[in-house]
Amino acid sequence: MILQLAGFHASLRQSPYYEECPMPQSWMEAFDQLKQLLIRDERKHKIVFIDELPWLDTNTSDLNAALDWFWNQWASARKDIKLIVCGSAASWMIKTFINDDGGFYNRVTESMKIAPFNLAETKLYLESKDIHYDSYQIVHLYMALGGIPYYLNKVKKGFSASQNIDNIFFGKQALVKNEYTLLFKSLFKNHQRHIDVVDVLFKKKKGLFRSDITKALNILDGGFSNVLEELVVSDFISVHTARHNQTKCYLQNCRSLYTFP
Repeated sequence: MILQLAGFHASLRQSPYYEECPMPQSWMEAFDQLKQLLIRDERKHKIVFIDELPWLDTNTSDLNAALDWFWNQWASARKDIKLIVCGSAASWMIKTFINDDGGFYNRVTESMKIAPFNLAETKLYLESKDIHYDSYQIVHLYMALGGIPYYLNKVKKGFSASQNIDNIFFGKQALVKNEYTLLFKSLFKNHQRHIDVVDVLFKKKKGLFRSDITKALNILDGGFSNVLEELVVSDFISVHTARHNQTKCYLQNCRSLYTFP
């Protein structure tokens, strides 16, 4: 928690309205310092933007209570402050804000899900890096990397799509060598259950009913809805209602292929 508080305090110090004070020892103290800074800020419109908020919430922190206090007891009553929070850990964001029945219940005014590029956008992104592939090579890359800018940014000019894929996946310092497990760990607290669901669906191209998944994993249905919801929000799987109103789950492969403009 000390590392996260130090980073928060360092961000406060970058503001022209910051007044020297000791590094906070708790999140309640940290958000009180933010409150005092905003009071000194005389601008008509102020935006508090917190990126990767789940990273700040360690096991022993009081982050949720402090943020609840900051917003509900002070900032929400003001017309000059907007709070924007971001996080790649879907489970944390859903639990803390979207489905919260406590202090943040019905507090979210807008939500924005950042979707990967489609094929046309992938083509434009590569061209912005002066990489010009024909449609076949772009589809080849898209099927391997999806439309994730982070991965597409590793595509190097002067190499074919196949060569880039080989370097990214199988090179000596391959970018995605340990990505599978690390990605799930970064997104979900109890990540092994999510991995198990994806592994089961990977073996069934036609999808599986919810009851089939719980049977294959030998688990009870209780609490399983949260796992499915988090995987859907994170674009790992899609869920559809099939016969007799049963839920059928599908592993998300490439999205629908788009025609190039």
